[in-house]
Amino acid sequence: MPKKQKKEEITGGKIIRKTWKIISVGISFLMFLVFALLFFSIIGAFVPDAIKTGNIAVIPIEGMIATGQDGFTQRVNSQSIVKLIDKAEEDDKIKAILLEINSPGGTPVATDEIATAVKNANKTTVAVIREAGASGAYWIATAADRIYANRMSITGSIGVQASRLEFAGLIADYNVTYRRL
Repeated sequence: MPKKQKKEEITGGKIIRKTWKIISVGISFLMFLVFALLFFSIIGAFVPDAIKTGNIAVIPIEGMIATGQDGFTQRVNSQSIVKLIDKAEEDDKIKAILLEINSPGGTPVATDEIATAVKNANKTTVAVIREAGASGAYWIATAADRIYANRMSITGSIGVQASRLEFAGLIADYNVTYRRL
């Protein structure tokens, strides 16, 4: 075999070996990535439990606030919220209570129960109003130490509206008026 041909075969063999080395390193790297992603996804599944053991109690108040439940609308049971506030109050690890509010309000009794529990809490209380914090929900928020709301949130409007038809002038000039209180 001539020397020149042997040199070309050796060079060609080196190229093939280098190509296989690159391919095997690439496959090894990809396998490492896959195993690393699997490992971190398995570990990541346990992260929410670790977050739940933090030092801030997050209590959601979503839907109509009432003293009881019904099966047709999303309601916040005031007794459940008061129990959660009391539980956070008793836990020495909890340093603050965050009320995550998204509610149009509710009944006066249920609202007062929650607002009283918030006001009587000896820990820092913060109300965060999401989409809505109106009527009774705003009343609850005002019992907290601080209130934060997005500039687009529906916030405020404590009060009651009622209306009636006024028939006083009906006999005199057949006039019927509408009054809003």
